[in-house]
Amino acid sequence: MSMLKVKMSEIGDSLVPEGTYHMRVHKSEFVEVPKNPTSSPYIKTCIVITGPDGPFVGRIVFANYPISGGGSNRLKELLKMTFHSDDCELTDASELIGLEFNALVMIESGTNGYADRNVIKRHVELF
Repeated sequence: MSMLKVKMSEIGDSLVPEGTYHMRVHKSEFVEVPKNPTSSPYIKTCIVITGPDGPFVGRIVFANYPISGGGSNRLKELLKMTFHSDDCELTDASELIGLEFNALVMIESGTNGYADRNVIKRHVELF
């Protein structure tokens, strides 16, 4: 039996390099009233990298999916790439949990004092 041994000094806070990764939705939560009054409701997700094998498996990328307005095309793309029909209907944010897909992950420069972060630029069908 092996013991887990983690040193805080060895845990990196670096970003995942840009590229295409296999991913799975780990957590999903509906945010009805965003902090920004000009924003629309959205689904907040925590997505884990599951492949390809390597040092980035297990890393997390956070993504928000607006459910109305111009940004809602991201949610539609996610559902399409996970083989949902055009007439599918979500009734709870938890329905996204477990969805698997490939995604093009990029690095977005931080603004207003925020650090750079990873973002999902495009969802891709599993091959």
